[in-house]
Amino acid sequence: MAPPIIIAQPQNATAFEGQPATFATEVTGAGPISFQWLRNGTAISGATAAFYTTPPLTIAADNGAAFSVVATNTL
Repeated sequence: MAPPIIIAQPQNATAFEGQPATFATEVTGAGPISFQWLRNGTAISGATAAFYTTPPLTIAADNGAAFSVVATNTL
């Protein structure tokens, strides 16, 4: 079984204060594929789909935050 390959990276997003931002990825490979979204390298509880929508953003807490995703399958 081959590991998942991300074929569409999440894109940078700009959002206004009080609005959410949405990130998405596209992955190919043998399933089932599991996802875990991270904020500044820390797993986001419950963020386990191919997309992630943030809660409403605040400038003080979220300006410059880095969101990423890890896709895995059972090898």
